[in-house]
This record gives sequence, structure tokens and C-alpha cells, in this order.
Amino acid sequence: MIHKPKLASAIHNIAVEFTSFSPTIRLAKRWLSCHLFSGLIPEEAVELMVAYLFVSPQPYDAPTSPVVGLLRYFFV
Repeated sequence: MIHKPKLASAIHNIAVEFTSFSPTIRLAKRWLSCHLFSGLIPEEAVELMVAYLFVSPQPYDAPTSPVVGLLRYFFV
């Protein structure tokens, strides 16, 4: 009740700043669903892991395409 609105606001702010953020989340969720992991990992966890890639991308720059974001997601 307290944390979900804050999380949604933070995710929205990142999505506004980085254009490839939302497509990367969709690709990650789609990949997890196709490999039958979607029931094991909460959606919020996927969103937070992808957000980490964009907010703290060191030693690289933030991903500029959804495919690069997905590949980096595999190595988080």
C-alpha cells in the first residue's frame, strides 16, 4: 500500500528518462514467460533489475536499445 505507488512512480520516471527502458522490461518479461519462469519471479523484481541496468550502468553507458538491455539483464 505504501511501497507500490512509490515503485510505480520511480519506474515511470525512469521510463520517461530512458526510451528503451519500457521495451526492455517487456522483452525481459516475455523471455521469462516463454521459459516458464514468470510464475517464479515477481514482476516488480524484474522491473527493479532492469531499472538497475539503466540507473547504475557502470562500467558501461545506459542501454540504448531494448536488445542490449535484455542482454545485460541476463548478466545481472
